[in-house]
Amino acid sequence: SKMAEVLDEIWMFTKKQCINRPSLTIFIGLTVTTVTYYLTCVVKKPLLITGSRSYADFLQRRCPVLVQQYYPTVWCFTSRVHTIVCAILSDLMTTFKKLPCYRRDVLPTPDGGEIHLDWLDHHGNGHHDNRTRPIVVILPGLSGHSGSGYVIRLAQGAHNKGYRSVVFNFRGTNGTKLKTSMFYCAADTTDTQHVVSYIRKLYPDAPLMAVGASLGGMILFNYVAKYGKDCGLVAAMVASMPWDAAKTTESLEEPVNWLLFNTSLVRGLRRDILLNREVFDKDSRVDVDHIFKRVHVTKSIRSRFLYCA
Repeated sequence: SKMAEVLDEIWMFTKKQCINRPSLTIFIGLTVTTVTYYLTCVVKKPLLITGSRSYADFLQRRCPVLVQQYYPTVWCFTSRVHTIVCAILSDLMTTFKKLPCYRRDVLPTPDGGEIHLDWLDHHGNGHHDNRTRPIVVILPGLSGHSGSGYVIRLAQGAHNKGYRSVVFNFRGTNGTKLKTSMFYCAADTTDTQHVVSYIRKLYPDAPLMAVGASLGGMILFNYVAKYGKDCGLVAAMVASMPWDAAKTTESLEEPVNWLLFNTSLVRGLRRDILLNREVFDKDSRVDVDHIFKRVHVTKSIRSRFLYCA
């Protein structure tokens, strides 16, 4: 048939090109291998783990994407490459794009400190009025803040849905100075409870939700676990949250992860600590010099700073 003749001609042409051009053979081989690996090993349905079958059925009904095949970006489907590319794109976005029109709200704390809340208000949506407009509280990751690329996307995503979003900048981040030596850590939910109570008083009729990323997810998870039904939230979501902080820290100390991720996290922490050094130097529990003596400082910060400050 004509189709068979066409396919035979294509095969003979390809074979001839591969013989004459070894580099083309290598390219085709790599392409076929990559595509095969992508389709057989990368493309999968999300793994859903729940406490009960009824809850799993509820999530699958409300979130159809959970039962669909997930196709990661073809040209950067591995987790490390995905993270690096997203970080680069986020930096470019924050460099060349203006920040959202946040409204700064400085919240005093009982111990004399300050929490800076950055609101992205929404007006004019017919589905909600200002009294009942849903609110999303965003808790950034380690050394993250309202100017971080992923935080901006979360805030704008909520805004696009007609919600009001507010970024909970942890103490001493986003270029703000500490009033006391109280910093932030995953085990302490005091500030989170204070922020939620404050927002509930401001908008008692508005549904309040929260989303936490990485360390922010750990704080949010601990908060919901501690207060349960009395947490003041109608929904909460955590993303990229370590399940075991100690093992996560050890993983970050491994050579590849240290080079790709740890150095960036440490750079952000050093920036925030140096900005507030005069406050920490007054606290005998914090040895800032010891922290900066080490090249791999994550463990040192965790053991001597985050948990004691």
